[in-house]
Amino acid sequence: MIGTGAGLLEFQAILILKTFALHALPSRAMGISKTFCDIVGIVPGGTLIGVKLFRSVSHPFTAEQVRRFFWPEILAMKICCPDRPCRLELWICGNQGRWQFFEISGSGVREVQHAAPP
Repeated sequence: MIGTGAGLLEFQAILILKTFALHALPSRAMGISKTFCDIVGIVPGGTLIGVKLFRSVSHPFTAEQVRRFFWPEILAMKICCPDRPCRLELWICGNQGRWQFFEISGSGVREVQHAAPP
């Protein structure tokens, strides 16, 4: 089962994002559509990072599964991406609190490593 994140999941994700970003906020605090992302950060160099959050009991995922299962969300993120340099990621939290991080790029989806959950 796959669901979207909110509340505590969003808070945990902001704490993770703050470990490597200069700023991290919920998208609504920046006036950015949740269609684009759930949380937004600015990483060193001024690049915007948009993160879409999901909670899942079907975990872990491969990059291919993420590309297939989350295709509508990935497409929406790409369409909504602002003109400035932007990095798109999809983060999935499993039922044991284990996170997986996937970078969305023009060449596809790949799993990336980030800081451990708080």
